[in-house]
Amino acid sequence: PLPMYGMHGYLPDKPELQGVFVASGPGTVRGQTVQGLKAYDVAPTLMEWAGLKWTAPAKDGRSRCDRVLAPP
Repeated sequence: PLPMYGMHGYLPDKPELQGVFVASGPGTVRGQTVQGLKAYDVAPTLMEWAGLKWTAPAKDGRSRCDRVLAPP
């Protein structure tokens, strides 16, 4: 058999195999659950949370602070 390369080892359509994102600190809501946060949205979300500007193309993700942080 041929060796396998570049495999992630899970099927993303299976909810029990999806990843977890946990945020804690100023502005977060204790006990809040956010559905549908994609892996490519994590970096722009953390950058906005830190007050930095995300300059990558929109196709590379977008900030989801609106779903992670409490309203001001």
